[in-house]
Amino acid sequence: MKRLSVFMVCCLCALFVQAQDELYKYDRIPDCFQQVFNDVAEECVTCILNTPNGQYWGQARDGILYGYGIFISNDGSQWVGQYRNGECIFGILMGNKTANVGSKTFYSLYDLTTGELLRIQTPDGVQAPDPQAAKDYRFESMTYANGDRYVGETYKGQRHGYGIYYWSDGQFWYGQYRHNVRCGYGVQFGVDNKLFIGKWFDNEKLKD
Repeated sequence: MKRLSVFMVCCLCALFVQAQDELYKYDRIPDCFQQVFNDVAEECVTCILNTPNGQYWGQARDGILYGYGIFISNDGSQWVGQYRNGECIFGILMGNKTANVGSKTFYSLYDLTTGELLRIQTPDGVQAPDPQAAKDYRFESMTYANGDRYVGETYKGQRHGYGIYYWSDGQFWYGQYRHNVRCGYGVQFGVDNKLFIGKWFDNEKLKD
């Protein structure tokens, strides 16, 4: 009963946030799809793979990038997110000047210098968001007094959307935030090369 109550609260929280979110910036992946992906990812091994184009740290299946991981290209750009058959299908791509959040066909493009949301790329073409509606959505880097750091989407100055949280001890986490707390699917990269994947609610990992 307790687990059901937490699940219902989490669903209501997600629905409420979506109702408040004026901008449809990328695909909102249904919970059932996310869970199927996690079920498959839990069977994948964690490894470090060196390729001609860069280095990958994360999950793989039969030597192919599959599951959660981070790929650092030789040019310094990074893909952090969910991989399938060797490609990142959803996540954060950070280059030298811009950051994409979403998939390759449906994503939000941010300016890394100003944090401004520049445009939304959809399968049907480019959408220029209304400046008034977009002004509170940004992509920022925040450093805290304890040495932790956050890089990712924000809404009115709060961690909100997809982002990466780096702890001062070397661990980091990629996933969804809702009003400054982890709330949604993500993965924690531990200092011992272990990955902890699952769904978080109010900063706590829910048990499957």
